[in-house]
Amino acid sequence: MLSILIFALFGIVSSQTVVYNNIPSPLPINVVSVGYDPTDITQFGNYVLLNSTNNATVCPVSFSTVLSAHTAKSDFPTYNATNNATINAMGWYWNISLLIYSLNTENASYPSINQLLYSQTALFFIPWRPENNGSCSNPSSWYAPDGLCHSGISFIITWNVTGNVRLPANVLIGTSWNAQNSGFQPIGTVGPWVSLNQGLASTDPSVGTNILPDSEFVNSTTPSSYNTPGPIGIYRIDYEWSPYTMDLEVSARACGESTTGSSTTQESSTSTTQAGTTGQVVEHHDTGVTVVGLTVPLVCIGAIVVLILAIYIYYSRGTITNYTKILKKKRKHKKTKTPDFSNETIAINWAPAR
Repeated sequence: MLSILIFALFGIVSSQTVVYNNIPSPLPINVVSVGYDPTDITQFGNYVLLNSTNNATVCPVSFSTVLSAHTAKSDFPTYNATNNATINAMGWYWNISLLIYSLNTENASYPSINQLLYSQTALFFIPWRPENNGSCSNPSSWYAPDGLCHSGISFIITWNVTGNVRLPANVLIGTSWNAQNSGFQPIGTVGPWVSLNQGLASTDPSVGTNILPDSEFVNSTTPSSYNTPGPIGIYRIDYEWSPYTMDLEVSARACGESTTGSSTTQESSTSTTQAGTTGQVVEHHDTGVTVVGLTVPLVCIGAIVVLILAIYIYYSRGTITNYTKILKKKRKHKKTKTPDFSNETIAINWAPAR
């Protein structure tokens, strides 16, 4: 009985699994990226198929992506995000949004936005790009441990999802943040946010499927930010992105059968690595399919309580059977015990990894 309870407990705790991943491991010092502010991008994302049984409904636990920071502290020496000098010397904080949509797929090659299913805005720590020590001819680059000059440094951020959020297996997952000229609410001022980029991968996902491999979804007010001709200022599909696609990792838990219809900062592995932190949720919006019930953490707590009780009974009474016998004698004996390259430019201001 005790072994069964232990097995059940670990089964619950380990039920989380990766359902999509194209983030390289180990994380490179820097990655190819797209700058939102130089291209006036408000939203950017990728249409993916999450790995699930028979394309069933997915209950997400977390979403991760890779960003690339191209700003050094010396670029903004007077900018301080906090009153803590140590933190200010390491980086700054910024709100970054995760947005997930369902798509209309009547035209399979040109799907369009249908509905916002889930969004979360969280406050993340953004590291400063290391300073140029004089070894790189380009002042906007830094000399990394791999012997190369890089214009930025990559790091992973993660949104943890709370509650019983349900999503279809095929979704558009993207990011957004406000900068000087970009975002839903451009702030109009220069700061380190002007050189914060979205990371891109050049390999196929190891888990899940990139539904339209040569495409990304882009929302920009600048025509040159799109490769595919069409209207500007709307979130629409854009082709000719191959071999690059948005860096993403999605983890989920089991949540039953499919239904009809229709959220850390972790630096790359270098000598400047710092501890990762989970984003502090600022805003949460959920219009997807949800169910009422216990969340995974609550279930785990319940299982732990049961396990502790079982262990107590086992060792204090010898066996569960003996405890049962004792309960039967309760009428006679009322007294019982309680029991975590430089600067070449590719099309539409992509920033290469080196």
